[in-house]
Amino acid sequence: MNYYSIPSIIAFTINLSIAFIVLSHNFKKTENILLFLYIFSFAVWDIGDFIMINSKTHYLADIGAKIGLAGFFFSSVFFLHFSAIFPRKISNFFNSKKRVVLFYLLPTLFLTFVFSSMEIRLEKIKEFGNIYYYHHVVADQPLSFYISYIALSSFILIFSLIGISNLISSLKRINTAREKTQIKYLITGITLMVLFGLGIDLTNHFLKLGLPLLYLFSTYSILISLFFAIAVLRLHLLDIYFIIRGGISYFILSGIVMAIYVLLIKNLGEMIGKKTHEGSIIVESLLIILIVILSRPLVKATEYGVDRIFYRGRYSLKRKIEEFYEFLVDNINLNEITTEIVSFLKKQLNVKKVAIFLLNKKNKKYEIVSSFNFYSEFKISNSDQIMNFIKKYRLPIEIEFLKSFYEKSQIVQLLFKEEISLILPLLHKDQVEGIILLGNKLSKKGWSQKELDLLFLFSKHVSAALSRAVMAEELKEAERIMARSQKLIALGELSAGIAHEIRNPLGIISASAETLQKNHINSKTRKEISKFILEEVNRLNKFINNFLSFARPSKPHFSLCNIKNIIDKCVALIHDRASKQKIKIVVDCDPKISSINSDQHQLEQLLINLMLNAIEAMPDGGEMKIVSRVSEKNKIVIEIRDTGCGISPEIKEKIFNPFFTTKEKGTGLGLSVASRIAQNLGGMLSFDSIEGKGTVFRIYLPIKHEH
Repeated sequence: MNYYSIPSIIAFTINLSIAFIVLSHNFKKTENILLFLYIFSFAVWDIGDFIMINSKTHYLADIGAKIGLAGFFFSSVFFLHFSAIFPRKISNFFNSKKRVVLFYLLPTLFLTFVFSSMEIRLEKIKEFGNIYYYHHVVADQPLSFYISYIALSSFILIFSLIGISNLISSLKRINTAREKTQIKYLITGITLMVLFGLGIDLTNHFLKLGLPLLYLFSTYSILISLFFAIAVLRLHLLDIYFIIRGGISYFILSGIVMAIYVLLIKNLGEMIGKKTHEGSIIVESLLIILIVILSRPLVKATEYGVDRIFYRGRYSLKRKIEEFYEFLVDNINLNEITTEIVSFLKKQLNVKKVAIFLLNKKNKKYEIVSSFNFYSEFKISNSDQIMNFIKKYRLPIEIEFLKSFYEKSQIVQLLFKEEISLILPLLHKDQVEGIILLGNKLSKKGWSQKELDLLFLFSKHVSAALSRAVMAEELKEAERIMARSQKLIALGELSAGIAHEIRNPLGIISASAETLQKNHINSKTRKEISKFILEEVNRLNKFINNFLSFARPSKPHFSLCNIKNIIDKCVALIHDRASKQKIKIVVDCDPKISSINSDQHQLEQLLINLMLNAIEAMPDGGEMKIVSRVSEKNKIVIEIRDTGCGISPEIKEKIFNPFFTTKEKGTGLGLSVASRIAQNLGGMLSFDSIEGKGTVFRIYLPIKHEH
């Protein structure tokens, strides 16, 4: 490879890399395909130059020259088509496939005719090692050359001017700052390229500098490559940042390797080949493999450098977003998250206003949950056409862009009134959970594509965090509703239980009183009826006392108590009743437990209550075992075990509910009161039961009560 083809091959590498980066982003999108073809046409021009410079015969050089000229010619064709649809379609001409075919067929036929009638004059340049290149003496050409040359130049110039005119027309229609910047850059860049190309050619001709066209075209091709690199890097013509960094690193390293190959490997390979008598191609291959291995560590360094040089602002904002994301991951408080999001965006983006709207699932409207300098109180319906557009578009939306579709929308007009410039969709599982509204920047600048890319990633993180927070809030609300429902259910059961327990005795008392009013009742009957009334009054009084123990337990008075003495006293009180039912009582107290800090009276009441329940569960006899021990959690456990009928699984969850009972004459307050006493003493009551085999109740009490 000749040294003087280095600019061509470097330009080819850069253009080809950028072209395929653009295409790989979305190969089905027309804009991507046309920009790919436009940049690729310059890569074809570069490779044509490369072939021409490295050709050993005039025939191959002529092929290279025609390839290069074809690439340069078709660049204007692709540019015209591209300008008609980017950034938005300004003409319906290309809607028809037949017109598209005709549009490309005519230039192809024209170029074929030119190549058949125009001879490209090539010359060997002695001072550059006899390489073939374009003949630079314009005056020394036949008439057919001038005709073809003028026709070809006019064709390229007309197509380029129409393309620039299309961009100017788009510039007048477009309102978004990002798209205006892109169009201005394209117009300025392409105009300067054309003027620069004409300028260096005319300067060389009229001032008779005698510079070979090799120098001029090589410089020109490098400038074109830089133009496309900057267009994609700085302005992001087609939103392709996420693959740009790797592409830039690739063609930068490719250019470095190509330069090393030309300047070092070629000569070194030939030198080593002569000394070792091996073919230089083998030595060159080994050296290339070595360079590839050694260049691997440069990849990360190159990517880092690309981020810092081309995306300095983006790099800084990206770091801030990553740091903020750590806060989002560790927080599920909706109010805190929304407040911090508003503060973060205000500080990092320097915007005048920020507002977060979230969907209220009850009224199906988006409502403000947090804001800065945003005073409107409007709500947005879930079915509004704007929200449907946001759902489909998914990306950050500039208001100017939205206005071009929904200019008459009341919501859009309100957003304009509030000086909102950007909408960030908050999507979760393809549903719009909310939106973030950003006002104009304090700097009065528009939104760059790199900022929109980062805000798109930011909105994804925020959407996930807000969804978690909303779910947590919904769960809390569901728990509150459930707790309220359970309280109402308990209140209903309580009311029904009280009514039932009071109504029966009152019924008996009422009937007895009516009987006493009759004159013909003898004294014996009168005494019996009076006895019934007293019994029912006592029953009511007992019920009320039990209910008060449950509803308003007396305050415990803690003191040191001997746990074994308390258990023995309770066993003595129920011993006779247990013996009548042939129930064996076994007491197993841990000798290590000497005393406990508790209320002796309430603890005795609790134990007797559970022991009587155990006796009632064994009407045909059995065994009751009372055990005291220290649990693993350093609490005293008192167990009352029986071998009775057990508790069926269907009612296990209800046995502590007030007024729930399976006994004919029970009030349903026994276990409720027992549970409240255990809690009053700083402990808890639990149970295990197997139906048909028995039940064990466990009282957990602290060894030392904390006042």
